[in-house]
Amino acid sequence: MGQQTEASDNGNGKGVLLTLKNICSQITVEPYLFFCLLGYTARLVSFQSLLMDRSCRYIYEFDDSICRDLDKHVDEKLKSSVSGNNLYTGVMLLSSLPAAVVAIFLGPWSDKYSRKYPMIMSATGMFFEALATAILTFFPAISPIWYVVASITTGLSGGLIISMSSAASYVSDITDERSRSGRFAVFEFANILAIIIGNLVGGQIYKSYGYLEVMSISPVSFGCAILYSVIFIKEIKPPITRDRFCEVSRDLLRLDNIKKSYDTCSKTRPGNIRLQIWLLIYISFFMRFIDMGMVSILFSFTNKMYEWNVTDVSNASIYFYIVNAIVTVAFVPMLTNKLKIHEAALGFCGILSSLSKVFVTSLAYKEFLFYFAWFSGTLSTAAYISVKARLSKLVRKEELGG
Repeated sequence: MGQQTEASDNGNGKGVLLTLKNICSQITVEPYLFFCLLGYTARLVSFQSLLMDRSCRYIYEFDDSICRDLDKHVDEKLKSSVSGNNLYTGVMLLSSLPAAVVAIFLGPWSDKYSRKYPMIMSATGMFFEALATAILTFFPAISPIWYVVASITTGLSGGLIISMSSAASYVSDITDERSRSGRFAVFEFANILAIIIGNLVGGQIYKSYGYLEVMSISPVSFGCAILYSVIFIKEIKPPITRDRFCEVSRDLLRLDNIKKSYDTCSKTRPGNIRLQIWLLIYISFFMRFIDMGMVSILFSFTNKMYEWNVTDVSNASIYFYIVNAIVTVAFVPMLTNKLKIHEAALGFCGILSSLSKVFVTSLAYKEFLFYFAWFSGTLSTAAYISVKARLSKLVRKEELGG
């Protein structure tokens, strides 16, 4: 009997090890995304506070004693907050709008030549912006306008738009339709995990040290993303030979790439597939627009309404995203794999969750309402999973784009 029990325990142990080995063997772009989002998230909240502080000191030239304790100076705080938000909006625009244009050219190019190079390029651009931001933070007398200027490197390299879309296309290329929704759930879980750790690390380091130390995390994290993509991500397209390098590089700037991107969405397809593609793009755009908009005003909103500091906002974000991660990794696969729920129903649940989050936040004059609003939005990730899974079924692999 003892031998049977021991054999059973050994069998269970081997089963767990085999399961872990199977999970690890399927990991491809997730660590790359983790490092990219960690670098982006770790400085996100403190960067908004930093721009507010630099506006106070450089643009309005308020006394140091005022800028160190803005909460006690209402008028100065309001002016600094408005100026800081304008600077942050400039950073967001310069890092996002050029990236959207780059994506139009890079998508068709990625279909033909490489999924790996766009990931390396975008991470490199974000690395240089993060490095410049850390250097600027080291010299507090420099105009905060330079933070906006530095963000152009992210925009020209494609930034997070290219990083995430290239990684999603990579996952679509290596999975079949049956397992794709579940795999995208793992994909989103890696994103959420990075956001949780980024908020935790960023908030605690800011509390213990200050702005410079937080800003220094990002270039290190983006550097790790570059190294991982170079060393561990396997190219799934045919290799680019040395004699074709110039031809491939020129092809990146061809105007035909814009036409190909448009043709993918507009060409005649059976049934209402073309309409579905446009609606999915519309949903994806506005979901990102809403999420990024809420993130961009999160610190200013909570600082004004509840007098939260950087650490308070980071800690609250950790709670929200932990619940989001649990829902994503446990609830979404159950809906798709066990209950066989359609992507449309899954996406509808995600949109309703996001709508609840936005609506209740607008009424959150008390902290408990703010917590309720953000916890009600924990299923919003399902909308992204649904859009990616559905698009990958409607569009052929060679049309997906980076």
